[in-house]
Amino acid sequence: MGFISPGKSLKRQRPRKNGSPSPSPSGPLSKIQKTSTSPQPPMPPPPPTPQQNNHPEHLTLDTLPIEILHKIFVYVGPSENNLPLVNRRLYSILYFSGVKSLEPWYNFTVFERIVDRYYLCDLNSRIDVGVILKKSAYYARQIRVIKQRFPNCSENRGFANLVGDLAVIMAALDSFITRPRALLVDMLQFKFVSVDLLKTLNTRQANADAGYIPIKSSQEVQLIQKLRLKFLRTKFKELGDQLRDTTKALANEDQPLDTPIDSTDPEDEQDPEIKYYDDENFPTEGFFWSTSEQYTRVEDGHVVFNEGFETLEKLAFGRARIPDHYFTKSIYSSRHYDVLVFLTRHFEFGTIDGPYVMDSILDVLENPDEYATAYWPRLNAVVDVVMRSNDPRNKFTETLSRLFKLYNGCMNKDYSVMKYKHAKDFPNLVARTMAALLKYFFENAPSADEKRQLWITAMELKNIHITDLLREFDDTPDYDILHRFV
Repeated sequence: MGFISPGKSLKRQRPRKNGSPSPSPSGPLSKIQKTSTSPQPPMPPPPPTPQQNNHPEHLTLDTLPIEILHKIFVYVGPSENNLPLVNRRLYSILYFSGVKSLEPWYNFTVFERIVDRYYLCDLNSRIDVGVILKKSAYYARQIRVIKQRFPNCSENRGFANLVGDLAVIMAALDSFITRPRALLVDMLQFKFVSVDLLKTLNTRQANADAGYIPIKSSQEVQLIQKLRLKFLRTKFKELGDQLRDTTKALANEDQPLDTPIDSTDPEDEQDPEIKYYDDENFPTEGFFWSTSEQYTRVEDGHVVFNEGFETLEKLAFGRARIPDHYFTKSIYSSRHYDVLVFLTRHFEFGTIDGPYVMDSILDVLENPDEYATAYWPRLNAVVDVVMRSNDPRNKFTETLSRLFKLYNGCMNKDYSVMKYKHAKDFPNLVARTMAALLKYFFENAPSADEKRQLWITAMELKNIHITDLLREFDDTPDYDILHRFV
C-alpha cells in the first residue's frame, strides 16, 4: 500500500569447517556425498551484522504505529478486510465489539471513521445552500419593495401566494439542513451491529431534534438527492412567475411606479441559477416512475415537499430492506432480536421475501438441539414481523406444508425430557406459528391450487388437529381429495 517496507532477515548461515556456508538440509545439496568433487556455484556473502548495517531498521506491520494501522484499516474499507487476522497483535489493535463494555468504547472512533467514509451519505449533495439563500434573499427584497409601493397588496391573492411559497421554500430548506444525512442499509451487514451501537452513532451524528438518521438504500439516497433539488428549482420557478404576474396585476390597479420592481426573467448575481443535472427528470433505478411523481403534496393551498415519499412504494425493488439473517438469528440471539425490534419500530423498510425467510427459520425449528441459545418464546413475535414485512404476492404454501410436517413430528416426541430451555412449550409455539401463518395465507386470496396443496399435505399426515385447523379457514377440501384419502 506504500506504507510498508518488507523486513530483511538477519540470520546468518552457519559456516562449515572449511569456511564455506553449509547447504540447507532440505536442499538438493543434501543428497550429494561428502566425497563429491563436482564444482559448486559461488555462494553469496553472508549478510552484514547489525553493526555493519548503517541503514535504519525497516518498518513491518508489527512495528507500525497504531495510528498508521488505523488509517490503513479504514483505507482498505469494510469489504474483505482481513488485516485483523494477520496476527494476535493486529487483532487486539483493530478489535471492535458492538457491545459496549468499557468507557470510552474501545475503537468506536475507528468504526465511526469507516461509517463516515463508506456508509454515511449526504442527502443535500446536489444543493448549493449559498445559492438557495441568495435567491431567497432576492425574492424577500422584492416582496418588501411591493409592500412599500402597494400598501393594499395584502388583499391581492397573487401576492399572498408569493409570500406563502417563499415561506414554503425556507421551511423545506430548513428541513433539508436539519436532516442532511442517511445511513446506507449495507451497514446492517456488520456482524457486531447492536441497538447500543445504532443509538450511539445517532447521538454523535444526528441533530437531536431530527430523530434517528434514516437508513436507506443507495437507490433511495439517489432519489432523495435528485428530488430535493428538483423541488427547490420548481418552487423558485413558481416564485418568478408569481412575482411577474403579481407586479403586473398591482401596476394595473395603481399608478405607474416611480421605482420599478425587478421582475425580469434573466437571472443575475442577485438571483443566481440553480445547477441542473441531466438525470433529474429520469426515473431512478429500482423505483417506479410513479414514486418520483409523489415528492410533492398540497398543504394549505401550497405545494410542499412530501417528506418520506420514497417509502410510499413498499414493493419497489430499490427500497432498503432488513437483512434476512436478522429474522433467523433473532430466534437464538438476543442482540439480533433487539436490533430487529428497534429497526421495525423506528425506521421504514421495503417488503421482504417472507417464505424465503421462513424457510431459514424452519431450518432452525427442525433442529432445535443444535441451537442451545435459542429462546423459543420469541418465535411468534419474529414470525409476526415476517408477516408484516412480507410482500403479499409471496405465498406461504410450501412453508405451511413444512410446518404441518414439523407439528406432526412434535406430537410424537416427549419434550419434557429435552435439555434445551422452554422445550415443553415448543409444540405449542409451533402450533401458534402455524395458525398465524394460515390466517395470513387465507387473508391474501390464495388460489385453488394453493389450497389444494395444503389439504393434500394435511390428509397425508392424517393429523386431526391440522385438518380441524384448516377447516376453520376452508370448510372442506375438494371431493377428489376426500375420496383419495378416505
